Amino acid sequence: MTNLPLYLPRPKKAAGTYLRIVSINDVYDIKNYPYVETVIRCLKQTAEDAIVVAVLSGDFLSPCLLTSLDGGKSMLDVLKVVDIDYICFGNHEFDVNLDVLQERFKTYQGKCLNSNIPNLPIVGPEGNPLPKYDIIEVGNHRVVFAGFCTDNTDIFRPGTNLAIEPIFDALKSTWSECAEAATILIPLTHQTIVEDRQLATQIEQDDQLKGKIPVIIGGHEHEIYIEEIAQSFIVKAGSDAKNVIVTDVWWSTDGQVNTAVHLLPVSHFDADPNAQMFVETTQKFLGSLMDVEIFQVKETMSSKRTRYQPEKVASTLCSYIKRSLQNIDIVMLQGGCVRGQGDYEQGTSFTYGDLMEELPFETEIATIQIPGKVLQEAIAITRSTPEQEAPNYLHTDIDVVIEDYPSLKIVSINHEAFDPNKMYNVGIYQFLLTGLNEIKPLLDYINAYSKVPPLEQCLPAKNLIVETCMKDAWRILVNFDEWDSNHDGYISHTELEQAVKKSICISG
Repeated sequence: MTNLPLYLPRPKKAAGTYLRIVSINDVYDIKNYPYVETVIRCLKQTAEDAIVVAVLSGDFLSPCLLTSLDGGKSMLDVLKVVDIDYICFGNHEFDVNLDVLQERFKTYQGKCLNSNIPNLPIVGPEGNPLPKYDIIEVGNHRVVFAGFCTDNTDIFRPGTNLAIEPIFDALKSTWSECAEAATILIPLTHQTIVEDRQLATQIEQDDQLKGKIPVIIGGHEHEIYIEEIAQSFIVKAGSDAKNVIVTDVWWSTDGQVNTAVHLLPVSHFDADPNAQMFVETTQKFLGSLMDVEIFQVKETMSSKRTRYQPEKVASTLCSYIKRSLQNIDIVMLQGGCVRGQGDYEQGTSFTYGDLMEELPFETEIATIQIPGKVLQEAIAITRSTPEQEAPNYLHTDIDVVIEDYPSLKIVSINHEAFDPNKMYNVGIYQFLLTGLNEIKPLLDYINAYSKVPPLEQCLPAKNLIVETCMKDAWRILVNFDEWDSNHDGYISHTELEQAVKKSICISG
């Protein structure tokens, strides 16, 4: 750690004012933001004849437990104490319900650039649509910043229905709007490195864009990338703001655009006091939740023998995961991932701390279609040795009825007779589909007929469970069943108005 101010010299051949960009991406934990703020603040104070801009290229809200608890409020609030100039959407922002996102952005004073989701119903504090781009002056030059979210909707949370323009098409459209007013364009992108490389190649082959995009500030990957393709750099800082990338863009005396890139580990710097205070307050809040009930234990249950036999803790957690997902028939977890070794008496509280003990790993849940006969084979083979410890012992949610050993036949799923020929929508730990615990029927089917959902698409089990429990708590708080007069599981605007009027009449 150092108390010395951060100083990076200006590019030697820069003629006039230059642009310095500080970038991070894919931040799921707030703990490194205070160090990022120190880097940003120092560079803005010490840069010589430069415009310093800080950006975040998507995935700033989710997946994280904080967002499961407060719908992204804390993860957006931290950006109010860290001097980030521009952000763009990543696919995981849309893990959060769109209505909640709309509310969150009404209080966000920063600039979220949305260049390729044209009908997104999110507005800023002034009630205006999010900006498609922003233009800043850098000496005698004008620079466009724009933000592009991946158009690969297969990796979005199921149920997310967005019309997203292909990034290259949207980039061309954006440049055509501001080409006469600007010198260069800096795109913030949230897509794979393969897609960013393809984008750089497309830029090089396009007469209007060639030479106008000196750097692509990327996100989505959790690894560090610094590459140069044709006349464009591609930079990604890796996840969770462990590092920042500093990209200098300058013009030489002959008018040519030049680029240089620096990688800075944030652990080399002291924490900014204000940002650190925010982090500590938030972490203290999380710590205080350890003893908070997330659901009441309806019947005595245990997790001590999840590798040997059906255990109510495992099936209960599977059920909470299932309720958080859409159109899922069955959720399965293996015994080896439920590790709390706990006993829970009927009527006691299952706490947030208990959840952390029971599911200590991320346990990312994939959704995939699997034939009934494969499910039957997988369950039978993993439960076939009750006298031996089996880390791959498959547990299911409580809506699945399975005969006891040695039969192990699936009787019903969701109160309907089991059909071995039916394709079931399954939620399952993604690692089991890629070889963890070697469940052969699953692997044989995946290798022959299916494709494993990418880890990027999969949400952590704890987040899904907490999300469901939070919704349950709100349902109780607002007396949801009474407000939902037609019992369709949703509260319409009409039902809300009627409930509010009724409450006012009662209180009056």
